[in-house]
Amino acid sequence: MKFNKDGKVYVHKQDIMNVFNSNLAVPVCLLYRMGLLTGIVCIDDSNRFDLVAFESEEDIKAVNEFGAFADYDDIKHLSIDELKANLDKRLKEINETKEMLWSLTNKTEKQTMAKKYERLLFQALSIRDFLYYKSGVIDMKIPNGIEIERETPPKSKGSILDGLRKKLKKKNKKDNN
Repeated sequence: MKFNKDGKVYVHKQDIMNVFNSNLAVPVCLLYRMGLLTGIVCIDDSNRFDLVAFESEEDIKAVNEFGAFADYDDIKHLSIDELKANLDKRLKEINETKEMLWSLTNKTEKQTMAKKYERLLFQALSIRDFLYYKSGVIDMKIPNGIEIERETPPKSKGSILDGLRKKLKKKNKKDNN
């Protein structure tokens, strides 16, 4: 997800790592700010939704024009149902793009369509994660000053093991009586 706030652009580390593993021409500023040009970077569940800030005009322009990150400003007003519909619409567009990609024979056209396909896919992943965040399923960092109304996550019914333990207790009580 990409956030424009107070003259800066913020992007989640996971989104940057997604595009790093793509065939897209990734702006150097993304790689540099992540430390990918200077050493080994470990992204895991503890930091994948940390934000990377871009402050220079050049970096902000590069990130905004890259087109592979869903823009918070485009979806912030959407309800959870509207986010789901938006995601469904994007997934349909991704599938249509993939079908067109497979039908192309011209190498240049195929490369252009492949880049469009990857950008759409990465945007959909960002929107999915935002939907999960807004639904209360996952946590992610949001820039200071941005307030997002979240639904509380559904109460857990416990694990499968908890259910089996309850059944065993009932069976043992029945057997002991």
